[in-house]
Amino acid sequence: MLFGKLYVKHMYQLFEFLFTPFDDASNPIITQAAFLATLTEVEIAEAVASAVVKALIEVNYETSKEILESSTYDAKDQASTINMRKMPGDLG
Repeated sequence: MLFGKLYVKHMYQLFEFLFTPFDDASNPIITQAAFLATLTEVEIAEAVASAVVKALIEVNYETSKEILESSTYDAKDQASTINMRKMPGDLG
């Protein structure tokens, strides 16, 4: 009977190690990344996470830059359209 209790305790600890808080996440990519991180060494998981963060920052920067540029062009177009219209009371 002692062997059975030890076996159950060991199996519980094994499952506790394998499952992470991200297992309940609604994002399947995060869930997959968390699972894969448990299969590798800490240093490797840390390097991968660092590379992912850098890539996300670059993508976010490029996207923000594109949005800013497009909104700047839109503002210039609106300003030129407003300047082309004659306002009531203009002498012209």
